Amino acid sequence: MLELVIEQLQETLDSFDITLSKDIFEDTKLYGNEGILNSMELVSFLADLECLIEERHQKNIQLMSEEILHLPSKPFETVSNLVSYLKSKWK
Repeated sequence: MLELVIEQLQETLDSFDITLSKDIFEDTKLYGNEGILNSMELVSFLADLECLIEERHQKNIQLMSEEILHLPSKPFETVSNLVSYLKSKWK
């Protein structure tokens, strides 16, 4: 799951011409204070990640919903948080 998230994140960064000064790891901040994505980039990343998961694994996991925005775990804060959220929804 981690590899899938990092792969799509790198594609999103490339599509927005964003260059990072360091590699992407589990603790990479996605959004919020010190995050590498703004709100438009985050929405694009999540939509593309949903499609990638559907294509490769035939799983329909919704990443853009009211429910996820109110979770105390902040699933979009770091790569690790997002991976944990995806694993919790993997059925």
